[in-house]
Amino acid sequence: MSRPRFFSKPVALEFDTGQSVTLEFEPSDYHHIAHVMRVCVGEETEVVVRDTWRAYRMKVLGFCEPSIVFEVLEVLEMAQPSHKIALFFGLSKGDKNDTIVRQAVEIGAHALYPVLFSRSVVKLDEKKVVSRSERLRKIAQSAAQQSHRQTIPQVCDIASLGDVTTLQYLDSYDHVYVLWEETQGITLTKLINESLATAREDESFACVVGPEGGITREEIELLVEHGALCASLGSSILRVDTANAVTLGVLCALLGEASSG
Repeated sequence: MSRPRFFSKPVALEFDTGQSVTLEFEPSDYHHIAHVMRVCVGEETEVVVRDTWRAYRMKVLGFCEPSIVFEVLEVLEMAQPSHKIALFFGLSKGDKNDTIVRQAVEIGAHALYPVLFSRSVVKLDEKKVVSRSERLRKIAQSAAQQSHRQTIPQVCDIASLGDVTTLQYLDSYDHVYVLWEETQGITLTKLINESLATAREDESFACVVGPEGGITREEIELLVEHGALCASLGSSILRVDTANAVTLGVLCALLGEASSG
């Protein structure tokens, strides 16, 4: 059974093996560790310090809410992927967004952008945008802990596709692929392999997947103006959460093959 992994509050120090350290946690994280997971004194855990993102194998020595005292047993070294991978996903109804974020973190996304398209069923006021965005960030942290990520992927605030900030984020990626059901004969795999033929190791990639209602032609034109390439996943009609997972999985798999090859 793998050791549980948690993220502490930032500390601008590096720790050495054998050192006793006290780390503070967010109240909800402390409650989860002490009262949900019921981690006990003497139990081994893995702790990642936020901001520095250094990971350690530690033994619990004591609890002093909201802090925990640990003994550092090992400094963990983990290779970080050379390519940054992002997912821009259309906001959906119900709990599909939770599933999309959770699976994206597990698969390997470094950043997530929940986007309101013109055909999005969900309509949010300013208060709900804030609360829903925060919920998605908590899900991302939980998924990062479960999948033993060394960082918590960024989850940006919910915004519409036409917002300046959304388009600026989109422009920051070297390669952008948008999944559109009207694309004929151009598969996502083909486009990614063509990009990899000339890409540098540090180039960034992003995928755009629309909501249940799809992406309008006007939105496609806007995305293309900002450098996106249209692609297809094939003839099957996929659920929106499945489409996001498959898209990101294909991208991560091909980038992984290119890095190892």
